Amino acid sequence: MAFEKVSTLHKKMEDRFLETDSPMKTSTFNEYAMPSLGDTGVGHYHLHKHTISPDNTYYRLWQNLLAMLVIYSTWIAFFELAFIRYLPRTFFIVDIIVDLFFLVDVGVNFFVPYMDKSKFIFLDNFSRIAMRYLWTWLILDVASSIPYQVFALAITKQFGRGFLYQILNMLRLLRFRRFYAFFSRLEKNRHINYFWIRCLKLIVITILLLHGVACGYYLLAEIHPNPEKTWIGNVIDDFKHESIWNRYLYAMFWSMITFAALGYGNFHSVNTMEMVYNSLCMLFELGLNAYLIGNISDLIVDLTRRTKQFRDSVGAVWKFSIQNRLPSELRDQMMDYMSLKFKTERLEQEETLSLLPKALCTSVTQHLFLPTLENAYLFAGTSKEFLLQLVAQTRAEYFPPGEDIILHHEAPTEFYVIVSGKVEIFMCKDAREQHYGTVGEGGIIGEIGALCCKPQPLSAKSKTLCQLLRINCSTFRDVIQGNPIDGQILIYNLHEFLDQSDDLSTLLWKEIESLMSNSTIGVRLNMCFVTMKGDCKLIEQLLKRGRDPNEIDSFARTSLHIAAANGMLDCVNSLFLYGANPNIEDENGNVPLWEAIRGRHKFVAETLWEAGARLPSTQSGSLLCKAADLGSIDIVKDLLKYGCDINSENRDGNTILDIAITTGNLELISFLVEQGAAIDTHDAKGSTSSDISKDLLNEDLFYYKSEENKKSKNKENIEKNTSTIRTSQTLDIDQVKLSSLEKEFEESKTNLCSKHSFGERVSSTQTIQRTFLKSKDHLCKRVALYPYHPKTKHPVKELGRLVVLPESIGKLLNLASNEFNYHPVAILDIHMGEITDINIVRDGDHLYIVDQEQLHQLLDQACRDANSQ
Repeated sequence: MAFEKVSTLHKKMEDRFLETDSPMKTSTFNEYAMPSLGDTGVGHYHLHKHTISPDNTYYRLWQNLLAMLVIYSTWIAFFELAFIRYLPRTFFIVDIIVDLFFLVDVGVNFFVPYMDKSKFIFLDNFSRIAMRYLWTWLILDVASSIPYQVFALAITKQFGRGFLYQILNMLRLLRFRRFYAFFSRLEKNRHINYFWIRCLKLIVITILLLHGVACGYYLLAEIHPNPEKTWIGNVIDDFKHESIWNRYLYAMFWSMITFAALGYGNFHSVNTMEMVYNSLCMLFELGLNAYLIGNISDLIVDLTRRTKQFRDSVGAVWKFSIQNRLPSELRDQMMDYMSLKFKTERLEQEETLSLLPKALCTSVTQHLFLPTLENAYLFAGTSKEFLLQLVAQTRAEYFPPGEDIILHHEAPTEFYVIVSGKVEIFMCKDAREQHYGTVGEGGIIGEIGALCCKPQPLSAKSKTLCQLLRINCSTFRDVIQGNPIDGQILIYNLHEFLDQSDDLSTLLWKEIESLMSNSTIGVRLNMCFVTMKGDCKLIEQLLKRGRDPNEIDSFARTSLHIAAANGMLDCVNSLFLYGANPNIEDENGNVPLWEAIRGRHKFVAETLWEAGARLPSTQSGSLLCKAADLGSIDIVKDLLKYGCDINSENRDGNTILDIAITTGNLELISFLVEQGAAIDTHDAKGSTSSDISKDLLNEDLFYYKSEENKKSKNKENIEKNTSTIRTSQTLDIDQVKLSSLEKEFEESKTNLCSKHSFGERVSSTQTIQRTFLKSKDHLCKRVALYPYHPKTKHPVKELGRLVVLPESIGKLLNLASNEFNYHPVAILDIHMGEITDINIVRDGDHLYIVDQEQLHQLLDQACRDANSQ
């Protein structure tokens, strides 16, 4: 049960916290004065290096050991008072050892800080500690710890057995304050049962008191001049020759029957001194009995308090049902509820959670109930943030079998999620209540009325013992208003659930109408959201109810944009039937026809074209350039098919042919030339497409020569100290390869220059590239490096470098660092995308190497652009 996890989890968390090494553990807060309100002096608990913290583990063990020795000291003090003349030497040796322990503790107390309750701080100044100890317990501790038998042994060579030593031994009773401190700590220890600690304390106190009285009885008989006229001498002749333990047993027996107010006639007071002492003991007995009876009564009442309250509550409920003539079925439900409440009361969930801080309480509820909410159909697809906010507002309840949970036509103040158990659902059909079904773990009841803000259309009754999560409807609506997207998901999930059930959809058609048409919970089902789900049937239902087909989302996208982008032909047709605008633009200027073309949905694009959708003439260049960046000839063909001008320019003044040449897409270049793309148009820098192509060809030859020269020089340096013959052979082979490839390049260049058609030049360029690809020592990938990004606010005015692409990103960063003499941290493309894999870099790519400062500028600029939008 989830309730049972609360105390367990809380206990584990408390254990983990109390096991810290902090000088001030929570377990000892109740022993010291707490700091005043507003006090920020955390440093008060940083004690001196040579002091002993009161919460030190070894110091605690030392105190517990002394508490055990206090019980022994108390017992032996009374015992030696009566029998010191007859005790063996072993008792005195043990006494001396115990006294030495307490003398050591006297020295330890000079190193233990104390709480100054007037200032609420720990004082660890040794002089202050010594002065306080001197004025409080020092004298009494020393007096009770001095081993007086040592002095007697030093002076008389034997242990003292006179009356003086009997009195001095009684000073050990001054240690008894440690006994109360020890049991006080035990009573506050949550790991030990409080009831048994109280009982043990009462038993120990009673036994010690009986022991002290018994020793007093025997002392009176021992010091009386006429042994026969004593309580024990009257029964036992020559009792002093009995063993010590027999005499002690007689004394304890008379002490116990005296305090028990029993008299068998065998022991009674004989002389006047015994009568006076016995009278005082009887008077003391009255107080002891009152103390024992009061404590035991308190413990028993505490154990039976819940049972008495339950009996009183049950009696009151029964009396109420009888007086008001309630039917037996309702009366039984009331009795079952009272019994269940009594059984679950000990779990004390609400009481336990109310003691915890809000953050810890939220963590507990998440641990217990979040998996249940995640498995419920109503919350499928909602965000984690929404569930975390909602689970903090849930409350768990128990319902016995056969109890009504929700009544028909009841006001929707709350709904429930089933944690365990089964609940029966009843629906009112033809004026009769009929059984609809059974809901088990993870199911939800009452959600229809809560989301539709209508009286509950169904009734629910527990079939077995059920644990339910109760969610207040007002709180639920507040959470939804802060998460509108999750609210739409909830409405959609509920609609899907109702739509799947023929009985419910027929019976609850009014609720469905309200759910589709009105904003009952502060969130309205958005057309764009439904379109993203691809639910064409629901789209038609919403349009029939008068919803605007051109309704936009937060990005100014309409349902037609979403349907076109995802190839939803049925949704597109439905939207056109209700007057959707085919040429509406979103915040980025995209129209539905472009979305369909980019998504490669040909039938959708044709439908849009037939319905009057057109591509904006002002954006023809931009759309074509985007298609060139994507590298898709099919998209370019469709754009040209639907009216884009092949020679139109984008915002930067570039045509699609310029972009194709820059990206090196030879197939696209050939296609554009065949379609009549102008090759002599000037771009923003005044260059024509023909100039760009010539530059690229010269770059290839220059780049290859420079790279081969570098390779030759590197080989000469590496093999400088090797055989001259081997070096000559290697250089000859490289020179042959270089000369043959240079010759091929020169011939290709001459042939290119003799051509008059730009298309033929492009075809020759493609042939040259194929030739190089087939060669064994083909050129490596060549990339252009720039020490800045064009989108930085103040780019560095420095030329780029054309280099061979290394084998890894790390080597590329090292190469850029050496070339530009700075410390790069990232490699970006023109669209500010970070490149982390060397394999995705293509030949001829332009790479922008930025340092940390430039990276921060780019991120700040991106944030500002996002906020402005």
